Amino acid sequence: MAVYQLSDPWTRYRSAVDRFVVLARPVLDGDRRMDDDSTGQIDGVLGEVAEASQALREVGEDLLQRRLKSNHDEVSLLLLAAATVDSTVANVALSIDPEPLELNPESAERARAVEPEYVERGLVAPEPARPESLSEVITEANALFELPTGGPRALGAAEVDRAQLHNELVGDLDRLVDLARGPAMRFSFGALSSGGAALIPFPAVHVPVELDVVAARAGRIKRHAVRLLGESVRKLLAIVGEYGIDHMLDRLRRVLGSAAVWTLHGVCGYPSAARRVSAVMERSGDLLEENLASVIGDVSSLTTSYKEQMKWTARIAGGIGLLAPFISTLAAPVGLPLVLGLNGVGLGFVTYTLTVRLDGHPLPSRVEGIATIVERL
Repeated sequence: MAVYQLSDPWTRYRSAVDRFVVLARPVLDGDRRMDDDSTGQIDGVLGEVAEASQALREVGEDLLQRRLKSNHDEVSLLLLAAATVDSTVANVALSIDPEPLELNPESAERARAVEPEYVERGLVAPEPARPESLSEVITEANALFELPTGGPRALGAAEVDRAQLHNELVGDLDRLVDLARGPAMRFSFGALSSGGAALIPFPAVHVPVELDVVAARAGRIKRHAVRLLGESVRKLLAIVGEYGIDHMLDRLRRVLGSAAVWTLHGVCGYPSAARRVSAVMERSGDLLEENLASVIGDVSSLTTSYKEQMKWTARIAGGIGLLAPFISTLAAPVGLPLVLGLNGVGLGFVTYTLTVRLDGHPLPSRVEGIATIVERL
């Protein structure tokens, strides 16, 4: 299992994060003020955190490039958990920075400006992101890296008829969309608050490169916070590839260029997936119990793993939201486009991962979508 190959890099990463926590906690608790010595110590440890995060991501990328379908969901989940730790550490680091920036309020003002328009269209703005406890995030992530997990047990299929199975499979399609909706909405509002319908003015792979440029000219602590944010983004790109994100953003641009309000159902291929599932159910012939049990088990495994992945993705979206004012200020005059790019990558990640799990065509993927699984019947 992939968890074993990622275990050592995670241990090194967690050890570096733990050292950061030991140094940062007295400051967070108000028991110690940051001086030049403590700033230097924390800056050094943050450099170790960033190096360990990069090393972990590179091992994960290698595992994903082997194109083993059995590994893909597991590696993806572990990288998403690590990406969440990246963004959480970055936020904690900035909260103790002895030289805080005077943040540019423009991002928050623009976010408030777009909300009434969305309320009129019947959409609800996401709840504001709140800082997460680093200890809690580390504990949850550590459980994933230490405990091998298997897919859910295949369900019995002896008494399932076509109508019942069809309803259950359509319900699974709906559940996938529901799981993606929260993080997609948070990334959408983040993008709108930073510039509007263009979503991202450059290829997705350029976003972490631009963050590297910002980090190179930032001061102590800040540079590592920016680098860790870049590592978080690189993990998203590693999971789906830059092509997948750029493809979905191109699709979203076309939809946003029309008068219609985009929906996950329309953008991510729900109608096509539903038609393919219905076509299989309308075929003549008996459903073999062995095939049926396999299909039900694989669909159950797919939805279960996606639920976990979207839980961590939503937390990454929250972390980016908290970091957005900092990035827009530090990276001025290109700060807002860069924040737009961050949220664009996130939105492309969510819509791509949903699309391949619903229908998939014509996108390349190592994940079998529900429609493809059902066509094995």
